[in-house]
Amino acid sequence: RSNATRLLVSDVVHLPARGIMCLPSDYLDPALAHHCEVPLESARRQSNASLTAMESLRAEGGILVHDLMPVMCTKLSCGAMLPGTTRLAFYDDNHLTDDASAYAVESLEKFLQHKSLL
Repeated sequence: RSNATRLLVSDVVHLPARGIMCLPSDYLDPALAHHCEVPLESARRQSNASLTAMESLRAEGGILVHDLMPVMCTKLSCGAMLPGTTRLAFYDDNHLTDDASAYAVESLEKFLQHKSLL
């Protein structure tokens, strides 16, 4: 269809370690989650090429781009946990857990509602 709108969703950050290895624990290391953190600036550099390509496609029309980084990261870093929670976001270095997928879908629904597409 010529009037169809396509949706591109950005990639997520690649962590320096498997997320499951960064679960904080009172018994092991309460600060373990910090071992998986990537400064936001570094995370942005990781995704810059794909976001640039997506934005150039968006400029051609009929394409929306939803950036997951503001959803999956704090203002300072991206890490193994969902921002502001104790729930694991990544089970390896870049694949979302079920909790994180639900969190991302919630964000996507809000994005589509804001664009009057849902």
